[in-house]
Amino acid sequence: MKRLWIALLLVAMPAAGAGLAADGSAVDIRGADIDIALQRTASEPESDQVLRVMNIDNQFNLNVSIVHRARTASRPIGPAAMHSDVTEIFHFISGTGTLVTGGSLEAPQQVAQHPVYGPSILGTRILNGHIRGVGPGDVVIIPPDTPIQFTEINSGELVYLVLRVDPHKVITATK
Repeated sequence: MKRLWIALLLVAMPAAGAGLAADGSAVDIRGADIDIALQRTASEPESDQVLRVMNIDNQFNLNVSIVHRARTASRPIGPAAMHSDVTEIFHFISGTGTLVTGGSLEAPQQVAQHPVYGPSILGTRILNGHIRGVGPGDVVIIPPDTPIQFTEINSGELVYLVLRVDPHKVITATK
């Protein structure tokens, strides 16, 4: 029980300013922390939960998040997006889906600064993009200004870890 409370405190603590320890030691994100975060939003169709935001040597911010997306067969697919200042690295943990990147956004619209993604543009879909299946173990790197959209989640859910590299320090989300 004590370990559960410690894990909950670690996940719930504000992530901004929770960067590298003063002594230069590493920051840990335990598997139990990720499991708790996933359980917290298991009933939602989509969830992108920030686990940590760290400032790395005043050079850039690094956001670590866990995302889950439920099967898309019975619900509408979300919009396509393009993040202007942030590189995203997806590491797929479980489930399968179809991801489209590149090409161009149909009906692009600038959105307000988002605390997790920074400045972004949303569109109804991607035109002439690269279509790929994704699943456990796959890694996809999405540079800034690259359109991205999941068009289908084939399994019950798709779970992936996201690392957001933020050289302009536009990510402000703390949790």
